[in-house]
Amino acid sequence: MEFSFSQIGSLANQFSSSVNFLVSAITGTFAGIFTFLTLLIMSFYLLIDRHHLHKKVAWFTNEEKQLELAKNFINSLEKQLGGWVRGQIILMIIIAITTYFGLMMLRVPFALPLAILAGFLEILPNLGPFISAVPGILIAYLTFGIPMAGATTLMYIIIQQLENNFIVPKIMSANAKVNPLISMLCVLTGFQLGGVVGGLIAIPIYITIRASYSLWRSHKEN
Repeated sequence: MEFSFSQIGSLANQFSSSVNFLVSAITGTFAGIFTFLTLLIMSFYLLIDRHHLHKKVAWFTNEEKQLELAKNFINSLEKQLGGWVRGQIILMIIIAITTYFGLMMLRVPFALPLAILAGFLEILPNLGPFISAVPGILIAYLTFGIPMAGATTLMYIIIQQLENNFIVPKIMSANAKVNPLISMLCVLTGFQLGGVVGGLIAIPIYITIRASYSLWRSHKEN
């Protein structure tokens, strides 16, 4: 079988694009996981050092009023960021359980590890559900063929639609007190500006800015 130079060039471009996408996905996954763990550690630090952290924030002054302002800011930030982390963990558990039952109903092998993967990758906005769906669909195809691969694909799509339109807005609104529309806009903006990591830290950044503005406005009014 002979190939022309144009066909060889086309194959090379396709291979290069696939490799670039794979590298980007792997890099984004590890970056997202690292960022989430960093935020988790920061939230834990806020929790254990909450009684003294305001003094570190307001180290430049000994005025009682400024110390009280810093204390209120830390308490507000701790509560809101803690709610966001809690919301993320709840989302991971819900997606893992939903995926597990879906795969079990379809009799796809390795349902438990695939479900754990789906839950773990929930920390990556947009990209996570896509990455977690690939091995599940591939296993369904290799085990049962195209019809089951199609059914598995449909299952992942349904879960993602439920997640985007109902589960995420509901959980984040209840735990982080973030309006669903604002949550979506923050993630989309962060994703555009900073990729996967930008999408992941968009809501914590918004929460920090909101807490700062709220405290500043309260201080000005008083």
